[in-house]
Amino acid sequence: GEFSYICKVSVGVEALQLNVDKQYMYIGAEFGLYVENNSGKATWTTSDSSVVSLSGGTVTALKYGKATVTATIGKDTGSCEIYVVDPKLSMDSVVLAKVGDSTTVSLTGIHDDTNVTFGLEKSGVATISSNGASCTITATQNGSNNLIVWWYEDQFSIPITVGASAYKLVGPSSVYAGSTMHYELSGVPASDKANVQIYAEEQGGSYELIRIDSDGYGTLTGQFDDQDVYVTIYAKYNGQIYTMKTLVPSYNNNPLVDESNLLEWSNPFNPWAEINVTETVDE
Repeated sequence: GEFSYICKVSVGVEALQLNVDKQYMYIGAEFGLYVENNSGKATWTTSDSSVVSLSGGTVTALKYGKATVTATIGKDTGSCEIYVVDPKLSMDSVVLAKVGDSTTVSLTGIHDDTNVTFGLEKSGVATISSNGASCTITATQNGSNNLIVWWYEDQFSIPITVGASAYKLVGPSSVYAGSTMHYELSGVPASDKANVQIYAEEQGGSYELIRIDSDGYGTLTGQFDDQDVYVTIYAKYNGQIYTMKTLVPSYNNNPLVDESNLLEWSNPFNPWAEINVTETVDE
């Protein structure tokens, strides 16, 4: 016998083929897209103009995020996924007060965490345990090391310090009356600075209390006095207290003083009257 075959043929819209269908870009970078299988003039659009901008087929990365860029010629379309990256570590440094303490560092601003590798510059001081784009660092002994992070061709490094000596109260050793200076406990991660308490105790004279703000910085404003005055600056963090002394010279030794304005300071106030500094220092 003879057999007859019926075949249905569907004719659909032909998709445009772009030179790439996925592209990673750094902020500020440009990349050129073009249609490979159609010589007609394409219209280019983006799904998110805050992530990338377009000038024809030229894509400029604006900020971290994802956008779909589409080319249209007549009824035909083709698209490319654009991933704008801004890789950076979540911490500038790792400071652990004692053996056994740990913290987590992450590589942020990426879309693909499968190619992130963490390592130590040398053995000792800490151990690391990674999971995707995050790494837990655990202190094993006092000392210093460096955390190294690789992502494709990029490499990042931050210092690791273990031991209370890693923290240091820093600031100017003298503050002229009328000027304002800042103090901070260095080595403390930015994410933990709000847990630093900074205050002062005067030794004669009248001075404003150091102001504590959300970034963990203290501000001392010198007041006018007829004698040199030493102020002790304190920083309290993780149960430890760190100190330094700051000199506020008398107005006789202050090149910034205009004697015509000294009458304003003839009755200096004492802001410490309502503050029990000793109580703050005690654990």
